[in-house]
Amino acid sequence: MNSDKRIAMLGAVFVIIAVSSILIFPQPVNSDEILECLDSEPTVVKISGKIYEKVFPGPPNYESVEKGDRRENYWILKLDAPVCVAITSQEESWIKFIKKDIKEIMLVLRGDMHKKFGHLMQKRVFVTGTLWEAHTAHHRTPVLITVEDIYPEEAVSP
Repeated sequence: MNSDKRIAMLGAVFVIIAVSSILIFPQPVNSDEILECLDSEPTVVKISGKIYEKVFPGPPNYESVEKGDRRENYWILKLDAPVCVAITSQEESWIKFIKKDIKEIMLVLRGDMHKKFGHLMQKRVFVTGTLWEAHTAHHRTPVLITVEDIYPEEAVSP
């Protein structure tokens, strides 16, 4: 093997190692950045915005309701202002990464919450619950909230 090929090969190996180290050993999160972010589960947070319902294409192709994919209706909270969320590892209790510039959050409702809170659609509300990272095709925003309560803005006394 001549020296030019050897140098090119070593350069390629160096790039692979450098990229791998960034992927395997993520850079530390800035502590000031963490302080400005909302905490993910198990911390209960309060966020505000306007609720709306959105239809997404579901199985089989997750592409188009018009072309035969099942309709999946979800409630989305359009936030009053973008937020960042510090996603933590539940097993080790350390921050894995920061999700920045979150403008919408999918609401995860349980039991009869759709019926209980349906009158708040298209209204400015406060939502309390726990935030977590999307991890399936059915999770339609990067961060979701498991809802504990929803109440209208006017329910909060000055």
